Amino acid sequence: MITKGKTWVQLLWVGLLSASVIACSDSSTAPSPDTALEEIVLPLRVHLLRSSQVESLNAPLTVEQAQTLVGGLNEVWAQGNVRWSLEVLVEEDAIVTPNVLRAFNGGAAVDSPVLLEAIGGDPQAAGWDVYLVRDLGNAGFSGVYFVGTGIAFAKLADENGVIDLANFGTRVLAHELGHSLSLPHVACPPEGNLMAPGCPGEVRTRLTDAQVSAARAQALRGQPF
Repeated sequence: MITKGKTWVQLLWVGLLSASVIACSDSSTAPSPDTALEEIVLPLRVHLLRSSQVESLNAPLTVEQAQTLVGGLNEVWAQGNVRWSLEVLVEEDAIVTPNVLRAFNGGAAVDSPVLLEAIGGDPQAAGWDVYLVRDLGNAGFSGVYFVGTGIAFAKLADENGVIDLANFGTRVLAHELGHSLSLPHVACPPEGNLMAPGCPGEVRTRLTDAQVSAARAQALRGQPF
């Protein structure tokens, strides 16, 4: 089931895929899950933004592809035994105000106020809300997390305009939700790290033990950072 507009409807199906801002300028195989840790389950609401006026805001995904993306997200976060439960998946029209249209046409910066304007401000429901778009125009980053709100934007097209959910899309989404679990950016080590923007390391979705501990501590609070 999928809904249009602002109506929230819980999605049920068999085999469900078991302020301040942090902007990110940017998968290889995800690290192995740590089954010794108790699983923490967090609710996730995914918004597929739609727009006939601004191509960048129009998420080029089907419902099934969005479910697959969440499956990839959970493969990454399995290394900390954190699972994102897809509570709601909604198709939602972007709000194309004159400010939004001007920014995405190159007449102004695509910044955090513009992005919030495109979704009508801060959602009233507590928890995690991810807005998926084709790209973020001239923003200069691949995703952004609004600290203290649980709101994240993640673009789906890489620097070449290619939609690669298994690698780029999964990594951007997992990275932004890492910020929501209190993780800051880090420098890129040779072995790679999820929280290192643009990191060319061997395993670009890797988390250290310290990062896992910090993320789990936030997750256990049951609310975004």
